[in-house]
This record gives sequence, structure tokens and C-alpha cells, in this order.
Amino acid sequence: MVKAFSESKQFKFTDYAFQSIVIHLAIAVERIKQGEYIHDEAKHFLSSDDTDSIEKAHYLAKMIEDELAIIIPESEISYITIHLAAASDHLLTPNKQTDTTDTIKRLRGIIKQHFTHSSYDGQLIEGLMTHIQSAINRLTYGFSIKNPYVESIKFNFTHAFEEAVRFKAIIEKEYFVMIDDDETAYIALHFEAFYERLPSAKKGISAVLVCSTGLGSAQLLAARIRKYFPDIDIKAIYSLQEAMDKDITSDVVISTIYLEFMDMPTIVVSPMMTREDIKIMEQSLVQLKHATPAGINPFFSLLREENCYAQADFKTMEDVIQAIGTDLIAKGYATEGVIESAIQREILSYTSFNALATPHADPRFIQKSNIVVMTLVEPLLWGDIMVDKVFFIALQNDQTLDFERVYEAFFNLLDNEHNLQQLTAARTNDTLYQLLMKGDTYES
Repeated sequence: MVKAFSESKQFKFTDYAFQSIVIHLAIAVERIKQGEYIHDEAKHFLSSDDTDSIEKAHYLAKMIEDELAIIIPESEISYITIHLAAASDHLLTPNKQTDTTDTIKRLRGIIKQHFTHSSYDGQLIEGLMTHIQSAINRLTYGFSIKNPYVESIKFNFTHAFEEAVRFKAIIEKEYFVMIDDDETAYIALHFEAFYERLPSAKKGISAVLVCSTGLGSAQLLAARIRKYFPDIDIKAIYSLQEAMDKDITSDVVISTIYLEFMDMPTIVVSPMMTREDIKIMEQSLVQLKHATPAGINPFFSLLREENCYAQADFKTMEDVIQAIGTDLIAKGYATEGVIESAIQREILSYTSFNALATPHADPRFIQKSNIVVMTLVEPLLWGDIMVDKVFFIALQNDQTLDFERVYEAFFNLLDNEHNLQQLTAARTNDTLYQLLMKGDTYES
């Protein structure tokens, strides 16, 4: 329907903007069917300059009403208008006076400058350009897109989320906007896709991807498959309609939706390609051996009994960080500034999820990489989540440390609810340390 609207009104969407409005409309329709309407706040973000977007929003709303036999209230149409205004080709800036070409050139320069001391590719730059233009448009209107995958992205793509947090701070400073966790999580997907485009091993099994949630999500899914299943050769990526019209001859189809018309091996995964989906892939592709180096995971070399604290008694997040930071400085693991750095990181975006927190500081304040583990007598509020376990990730910019495998073992631990319960129940520092080291022969 959105595609028909785009063609009818000759309205050009970016992949990201198209995906965003489709998701918004799906949620809006469900709200309307349940009689749960949003309020009228959105109209206050609209001005006389939005006449064209308002007209197009009413046109699109009428298409939806006719197709689905529902009535879309003006409050919902206001939000549709904001999406269309944000998806327009021009880039709004705080003073709304900067020339579009100069603004885009400036934004590209800001993005490239962020990567001065690290590698990047053109696809990452352009992906971030597309997203940030749309985000600044929306945030200028005071409108942020709700991201239902925030916690999943924080948990599954920690490294990418951290990079997104650093990057969003630059955009906030340059464009005088506030970027929340929902928006930061979207940005993190671009970094994750880049990390997973790095060279992989030789491929052998041919596959076709079928994705219903947009080109951006499809590319991220493809990148994750290439990383975790390097023997899979992705021949093509199709939309649902394209898949129905194609004569597919690959060994397997990997899809984000169930395909009843397919008469060949099909594996259904989510667009996020989480660890649960990876397990499904491993089980389904019994002929595929996804081997990675065995042996002692570097995660365990970062654990030390002297940095394990069971049943600590603190009442606030700041107290925990203060205590851990002070101890790290006293033992020579960190330098002055580590406490302030960790607290500042929490201000940017809280590191709490699933009853635990993973605070960390700028690597320049870390003298020796290590992980501090602390359990609490009573849960405390960390952001908006009650936390009873804290993992202070104190890592240097050490090129010899395999960060990928460190986080792999860490999340393997967090994935096991029984292990987490055991950690919480530990009464002594020694017991806590021994429980953590149970996996010292972990095979990644």
C-alpha cells in the first residue's frame, strides 16, 4: 500500500524511511482496531510549511481506510504527516536556513571525521547518512520512532551499541537534538552490519534470503548470516512478492516470514538474527559445520578473584560505580577519571538490562584489562531497571585482545538463567569467582 502511494504521488522514500513508515502504520492500524488512539500532541510539531505533507498524509490515510475498512482519526494522521515530512528529500537543520547541499556535505564530513582513527567502508557512511538525515528531520519535529528491539540490540550487539552511543553524542552536539535509546539502537544496526561485512571464510552452501521488513533489515540479516555461517553463499535477497515470482534454485531459503508456497528447504528466522535464531540455523543445517577456534576464551583471563564481590550492600548506581572505580584505581587497574567516565557513560544511555548492568569507562582510563563482578544484597534502581548483578567491563584498546570472543563468552554466561541465579545466590567472593570460572574451558 505504501509502495502504491509512493508511485501514485511520486513520493521518493529512502529504504529506511519506507521501513519506518510501514512499521508505524502497522502499529497505528492495530491501535485503531483496538480503539486505542494517540493524543493530539503531534499536530503542534506541524507548521504552515507542511501543507504538502499534510495533503499526502490524508491521501495515504484514505487509501488505508478504503483498504482496511477503518477510520483513521486526525491525531493519527498528524503522526503520518510527521513521518512523510521526515522522509522528504531535504534535510531540516535547527535554524532551517542552511542550504541542503551544504548541510548534507557537512553531515557527511562529520560522519567521516568520526572514523578518522578506525576503518570503515562507503556502505557504512552512506547508511549512516540516510539514517541521520531522517533522524534529524524527525527530531527537529520533536518526534522519535519507538524501537521495539532496543533491549535485544543492547544485549546482542553490545559493541555496535557502544559505538552508536559515542557517535550519537557527536550528532547531539552538532545539531542540538536529543537522541534516545530507541534511535541509538537503530544507529547501532548500521555499525553491526559493518562489523559483520568483514571478510569471512570460504562459502559452500547456496541460499536466498526473503525479507519482508525492508532492504536495511535484509542487509543486516545477510551480514549476520555471513559472519556466523561463512559456508553459506547468499545468492540473492528478495522481497516476498519477488520470491513468489522467481524460480529459486538455491540449496536453502532463509526467510523472516513463513512461506507456504515454498517446496524447498526453508529456515525461518527473525530480521534481528538473534542467538536463538543462530541455534535454529545450526540445528536446521546439520550438514554445516560452523567451527571457531576452541580453547580457553579470553573472557576468563579477565576474571580475578580479587575483583569478585558477592553480596555487596549499596543503594545507588553511583555508589556502586564509585566503589568499583576507587578499588580499580587502588589496585592499579585504572587511573583517576575512571569513575567520572563510567558515570558519564550511564548518562548517555543506561547499561542495565535483564536485572544486571554492564558499566564501563573510556579505555584511556584503564591500565590493565579486567572485568569486575559484583552481586548485591538487595536490587537497586539502575536507570529504570532493578539490578542485582553488576559486570564492570574495564577494557583497554588492546589490539591483541579478541573482543569478539570476550563478548561471546560473556553473553553465553548471560544466556544461561541457571548460571545467573547461581551467581546471585553466591555468598562469598570465592564462590562467586569459582562459579564464573566454571566455563574456563568454554568452546566458542
